[in-house]
Amino acid sequence: MGERVLAAHPAGESVHGPWTVATNTSHTETYSHVVNALWQGRMAVDESAGIMPCGVWSNRYRQSIFLRTRRPVQTPCAIIATGPFGDIKNYNGRDFYLSWYPAGLRVDSSAVEPPPLHTLNLPDPALLTSTVLDTLQSLLPWVGDIRAEMESSRVEGGWVFAAGRGELSDPAASLHKRSDYGVTRSGNYLSIDTGKYATAPWTARSLVQALCGELP
Repeated sequence: MGERVLAAHPAGESVHGPWTVATNTSHTETYSHVVNALWQGRMAVDESAGIMPCGVWSNRYRQSIFLRTRRPVQTPCAIIATGPFGDIKNYNGRDFYLSWYPAGLRVDSSAVEPPPLHTLNLPDPALLTSTVLDTLQSLLPWVGDIRAEMESSRVEGGWVFAAGRGELSDPAASLHKRSDYGVTRSGNYLSIDTGKYATAPWTARSLVQALCGELP
């Protein structure tokens, strides 16, 4: 664990032959095919393989709250999508996910490779938790029921790649289109942009078709 793929190159003179994969440990391996399904940093590896970036894109790092209550709290799940985005997931009555996009967004970058996490200026977890809960409770008062029973909370974050840019609160932002995804191929090297979680099964099917020779 802790090994990260940095680049991929044809092992010989043809992209249709074996490929060599290099990692941050200076270790290399050769494979008949390479499938790049990275969530962040995928485009940088694509560049090393000869697939140049095109169009517009964004790499966003956002943080959310995972909260556990002392006793079950019967509240619904909710999505706030009129303007700034927020959502609440009630997993089992005691475990909750809460996010408020403007407060949790740490990075919105059009760089091919997003900045390393250790270089980010991340806020105090307690402050972010308070901000998210305050905002959600002002919009959905029953969030106060969750808050009153809070036993523990933690802040977690993750990257989101999208073939689009702009703010979620802007109806005209290309970020809302999100239809430019799928399989890009260079010989035996295949790059996968899954789009959204809901489109992952379709993309997986396209990958299988490409590997089996049904797609160019």
